[in-house]
Amino acid sequence: MALTAHLRELRRRLTVCLIVVGAASAVAFWWYDHGLGEFVRGPYCDLPPTCAGTWPAPAACWSPTCWAVHWYD
Repeated sequence: MALTAHLRELRRRLTVCLIVVGAASAVAFWWYDHGLGEFVRGPYCDLPPTCAGTWPAPAACWSPTCWAVHWYD
């Protein structure tokens, strides 16, 4: 197989991978508000306050601003 054929195959595979990752990301982004977020946060948010960390509120641990503030403490 020639080098150009290998490069075409690589381009095709990368394109398929990017499409699949993009579609999965779109589904996960949509599904997060419809139950996935509660499923993912559930075990952490159900911990007793002594084990859950020092976050200001249970849902605040997932906000980007809270991560930025507490990451550099």
